Amino acid sequence: MRVVALLVLVACTHAAAPIPTTPAPVPVVAKREPPVTPANGREAWAGVRFDAGSPLIKRVVRTSPAERAGLLAGDTVVSLDGIVATGASELVAYIKRQPPGAKLVFVVTRAGAPLTLTVELDVRPDIDLLVAAELKDRPAPDFAAQQVAGAYSTKLADLRGQVVVVDFWATWCGPCAVTMPYLDKWQQLYGAKGLRVVGLSSEPVADVTKFLADHWLSYAIGLDAGEEISQEYMVPGMPMLVVIDRQGIVREVRIGAEDIWTIESTIQKLL
Repeated sequence: MRVVALLVLVACTHAAAPIPTTPAPVPVVAKREPPVTPANGREAWAGVRFDAGSPLIKRVVRTSPAERAGLLAGDTVVSLDGIVATGASELVAYIKRQPPGAKLVFVVTRAGAPLTLTVELDVRPDIDLLVAAELKDRPAPDFAAQQVAGAYSTKLADLRGQVVVVDFWATWCGPCAVTMPYLDKWQQLYGAKGLRVVGLSSEPVADVTKFLADHWLSYAIGLDAGEEISQEYMVPGMPMLVVIDRQGIVREVRIGAEDIWTIESTIQKLL
């Protein structure tokens, strides 16, 4: 199910990417579109994510205004500042129009009973830091991607007990191409010790298979249909790498290709 989020996804531009021989700084991804920012440059933020087409709250971000106010995943918004909630998009739009510091009155239903909570909006934090803080040291969101290539599964549950590196990428993404030789090298070096690299793309399968025909990779590739997995992982840019330990806990999140080679030390510690 697609999710309406209070986050803005970004992407990268295409560039050629030869196999690197030495670590080198690489620009972080370009933006797919800029965030909507008020004239004063301070965008308000509540920290909730809704199910598409529904005022049901799917996630409350840690340390967010919504969490401080007591909102929970599973709450359904009945009204916001007296405006009857009929869907998610109008709720998101209304929140974005408010200034930081505004106090919004949420009426929600929880376990069938009404509940009124006041959320004081804050300035939206840096998205990269927010995503890392939300995912790290928590169980990795489960996923079961359709497998396109690779000798092992692209279902996270099947990889429990292994160290997993999930790479969100696209065929047209230049920085993504820069990371691939590192991912391929790591899979070949550490696969026997329990490393499993899984690349996830939301592109049509024909585009992915065409790319793989010209770029042989030793790790598994899966399809993120409808960007559902990307939404669960709050992917703000590509490439985004998520390192998951043998117990299924996220230990590192890296957005963009800059200094990507430093992740190898984390992998070695977890194996």
